[in-house]
Amino acid sequence: MVYVIDTNTGEWKNPCTQEEPPIEWPDEPGENQTPEPCDSFILSLNQNTNFVNYLKSINTQQILTQPFESGYAVSFPNNYQLKQGGYNDPNINWENLNNVGAILHCHYSGLAGIFTPDDIIFMAKIFMGNYTQDSANLFFALTTPTGNPLIMKVKNPAAFRAFAQSIVGDGNGNDDWDEEKIKDFNDDYYDMLRSTNQETNMIAFLNMLKDKNAENAISLYQSDENCTNWNPATLSLFGSLLTDPCQ
Repeated sequence: MVYVIDTNTGEWKNPCTQEEPPIEWPDEPGENQTPEPCDSFILSLNQNTNFVNYLKSINTQQILTQPFESGYAVSFPNNYQLKQGGYNDPNINWENLNNVGAILHCHYSGLAGIFTPDDIIFMAKIFMGNYTQDSANLFFALTTPTGNPLIMKVKNPAAFRAFAQSIVGDGNGNDDWDEEKIKDFNDDYYDMLRSTNQETNMIAFLNMLKDKNAENAISLYQSDENCTNWNPATLSLFGSLLTDPCQ
């Protein structure tokens, strides 16, 4: 379509119809953001049959409606140690852990549909206590009745160490954790991470990282219902949830 300037008004118009050209609005902030770069370790989980099958085993209706938590302490490639919590006790007593590559667990009906402050604190203790198999790739996976499985993973070890130290202390080499920091973190975020809507929870989790200057410490991922195709979860500039494939 050709448009010319109207010499009387100075406006561009179609000489035949006198219509003005359509306005082309720029993209809104938050649209077409640069995709998150792919994490090769997360991509490898899609082809890790053991991991997928064990995570699927705690993502069934039967497991997610039982009145106790179930999970696995993982040392890759093949060591999956089953753990279960007590009846109506939203907790698993993870004892004598070492060489931890990952923790997989479920939240049953009525519990938070996201990683709780206790989960985040536990991950920080594993990292700071040097109980990891690979500190750069430590992750927790969660199944929940409110939506598809989630992963929180160390994004940058130095940034995660700073974040972990801010919420649990350094442990002094003997699990001597800072109880005041732990209480403050729990008090600040316990209610924030308890929505029955998974998208709301994921946004709250990402905002928690933003509040704690920990956006480079932890990455959040969401899979499909088959526990594969993990996409990074990030916030748009408007604060809405983005789960676009990495590139």
